[in-house]
Amino acid sequence: MWEPSRRVVHTFTLAQDPAHPSEVAVEFVPTGEGCTVRFAHGGWNEDNAGVREKFRDWGMLLDRFAALAEQPDEPRRSS
Repeated sequence: MWEPSRRVVHTFTLAQDPAHPSEVAVEFVPTGEGCTVRFAHGGWNEDNAGVREKFRDWGMLLDRFAALAEQPDEPRRSS
């Protein structure tokens, strides 16, 4: 599902059986100076619940992303 400027929801099969995907949703909530990004990983059922333990690092990954997103805009150097 794609709702431009609001949210995107898609199936997710990384490290999972593609026949039994989970679901990732990203929602963009306007704020005074930009937006808040909300992330959810769901769509779990008895067919894919066995791999749920593989996804315990979302908090750490999203914290790193947030720290990067909060940095002031600066020109990026090419490697």
